[in-house]
Amino acid sequence: MHPWHHISWPSLDSDVIPIVVEVVRGSQSRFRLDSLTGMLRLVDVTREPSPFALGIVPRTLTQDGSPVGVILLGDLDLEPLSVVNAIPLGVLHLPNSLRDYVVAVNTFEVEIFNASEASILALCEKYWSSKSETDVLLDFSRITDRVWAHQTLNEASQSYQRKFKGLRKVIV
Repeated sequence: MHPWHHISWPSLDSDVIPIVVEVVRGSQSRFRLDSLTGMLRLVDVTREPSPFALGIVPRTLTQDGSPVGVILLGDLDLEPLSVVNAIPLGVLHLPNSLRDYVVAVNTFEVEIFNASEASILALCEKYWSSKSETDVLLDFSRITDRVWAHQTLNEASQSYQRKFKGLRKVIV
């Protein structure tokens, strides 16, 4: 089973999306899902541990040919390649990057957060260090709202369906 191709969403209209975890909170190792094998590949080791989990949304495709990246807020200890249901809060655009990241919170911790649009900035400031993985200072004003997150996810899902039409999927 390939984590990118064989896990699907319960519904495109759902507020809950599956996330495949690549990097766990506190890890100094940066992994990326290998698109051919479905295994995690070590791509970097950093001095600072990640203040949050990073992952992908299965069955999505971005302009750079990869799945949608996710910043998963929360304090739960997760394992690499685990599938976590999450609620998207917004989208963060990194300067000097073609890639946007959906900011989400896992469904087991959603009650901890006041997930209104006004609080997304505070959530990211709490869980994000002062520098991104590319050592570029982040501009938190670039975080959009839930509507933009759902639009981004739906467009990426449609792009995936056009490119990989006919692949078998497994409902999680």
